[in-house]
Amino acid sequence: MNEFIYNEHGVCENAILQTYKCLKGYEAQVGVAIVENGLWSYEIRFNGHEQGWGYPLIYHAKHCVYKTKDEAFNAGLELLLSQIKHNNDFKRYDRLINILQNELCPIIEPQLSLF
Repeated sequence: MNEFIYNEHGVCENAILQTYKCLKGYEAQVGVAIVENGLWSYEIRFNGHEQGWGYPLIYHAKHCVYKTKDEAFNAGLELLLSQIKHNNDFKRYDRLINILQNELCPIIEPQLSLF
């Protein structure tokens, strides 16, 4: 198990990160780590056209905590996707939204269709 490091403000400095990028230089991240109560929580970050924002992963998290790493990751991914969609007024982030949607709900080809 990884040992996670939290700074003096309780923010995780070494979460397990997954980064998503598209050719236009936009970037989105979801990070997960174990918090105070032994459960998992997430952080999200976004860098887009003339904007960037994030929600840190806090050690004393009372909300947004999950039993498994995968549950925390999926919850963070869903929030990230929702926030980017909300800020997609000029359809700038459509490609990144597609990447995140495919990560959340991967398209699985039936095995026989491969032949």
